[in-house]
Amino acid sequence: MNKTSFIKRALSVLLVSVLISACSGGESGTENISAIESTTLINSNEDNPDFAIIDLRTPEEFNQGYVQNAVLIDYYEKDFVIKLNDLTKNKTYLIYCHSGVRSGKTLKRMKKLGFEQVYNMADGMVGWNAAQLPTVKPNLEP
Repeated sequence: MNKTSFIKRALSVLLVSVLISACSGGESGTENISAIESTTLINSNEDNPDFAIIDLRTPEEFNQGYVQNAVLIDYYEKDFVIKLNDLTKNKTYLIYCHSGVRSGKTLKRMKKLGFEQVYNMADGMVGWNAAQLPTVKPNLEP
């Protein structure tokens, strides 16, 4: 990593920290953030193996378009809580759903399960799309 890249990454991390602190009243751990703040979080963690994006929507919703690198864990699946509990608790997660309802409930659940860093894109894909941010569609061809 060259000096310019390092400085840009450090500034992005600092900006995310400031934005998240401002939105949360200075608390750390589990936070609600906007779609725009989510892009800053994603960009500042692009090379971080301990960062994951989780889409909580149904497969049908997911197939309409999702945030790049997101992993689908369907909120309505009967083994949803088991899948959550199987995730590494000390990674950093960005979670989202359609409008923020399912991810808001999941944020509380993950906090109870002992997750250390979870950020909820509180306005979900509705906010993401309203901000005209890019989505990815899966290749559904056999």
